Amino acid sequence: MDSLYDQMGVNVSDIDTTLCKEPPWGYSYQASQIIGGCLTALPIIALGLNITAMVVIFRAPKLKPCTRLFLFSVAICDTFVAIFIMPFRLVGLLGDRTLVHYVTLCNIGNGLDLMLYISSISNLCILTFDRFLALCKPFRHAFWFKKEHCVLMFILSWLVPASLAFGIVPVQLHTKGVLPQNRCIMKITGSCQFLSNVPYALSSTSLCYVIPCAFILICNYFILAAIDKRKKIFLTLLRLHTERGSCHRRHFGTRLAFTTMKMTSCFVLCWLPFYVVQSVQLLTSYQVPHYVWLLAYWAGYANCAINPLIYLRSISFIRFRCMENI
Repeated sequence: MDSLYDQMGVNVSDIDTTLCKEPPWGYSYQASQIIGGCLTALPIIALGLNITAMVVIFRAPKLKPCTRLFLFSVAICDTFVAIFIMPFRLVGLLGDRTLVHYVTLCNIGNGLDLMLYISSISNLCILTFDRFLALCKPFRHAFWFKKEHCVLMFILSWLVPASLAFGIVPVQLHTKGVLPQNRCIMKITGSCQFLSNVPYALSSTSLCYVIPCAFILICNYFILAAIDKRKKIFLTLLRLHTERGSCHRRHFGTRLAFTTMKMTSCFVLCWLPFYVVQSVQLLTSYQVPHYVWLLAYWAGYANCAINPLIYLRSISFIRFRCMENI
């Protein structure tokens, strides 16, 4: 334990050793193993679904290049979470408690986790903006989503999250002031925790969740209004298209908008528990039970399997309607 604190630049004499005793909420190593065993299938399911989704996205004939690029980017984020992050989190639950002593490895895992989360929500925001412009302001859509603009947004959607994540985690900006509590919780649970101080928690919640989610919800509101207006204007035309040719570009665009709305809504709901728990953690002086943290974390990770499932169901519906009317 001394070497662990020494590696982190913490003076062992300054650590309140009572923090490293069993917390009042208790902790069961056997229960964590059971939870870890139950969660083992999730990364496998998420990986299979995302690989399938990437193949479908790559081969989908009606997708525009920019839309295809960012859908593919979301699937890549979810695939990386299934390959790197979920197994990393499962190690501490399934029994290898020595991993927690590799501080550098914990920092890399936490940094990659943060990077993939920010990149995922960035790509979902771009997809929502794409559907908003396509349905509400089609003339502006042609300008905003030109090839060079799409490439730039794609690069920034990965470069900015990587810069933020690996500019914060390795230098321990997020644990400044709470590093002793973080290391004691790691010692008790045997897993790498992402405990954060008040400034980081408030800024990350605002910049990485509240503001993007508000943007997504506002865009989705206008998208729904545009779809409703379009249905009223083209009601007769849509009725004619139910007999033959229901896979018209307009129909596909509307279905794609609904798919994007479902994906973004599920992302917001899946990560809501994590940010609620993080806020409660600050109010209770870092006394949230470990199992509550597990549920909050893995509710967010479950989104990696839900995203491709939503997309695959939507595309299957469209293809079924196409074949039905040939």
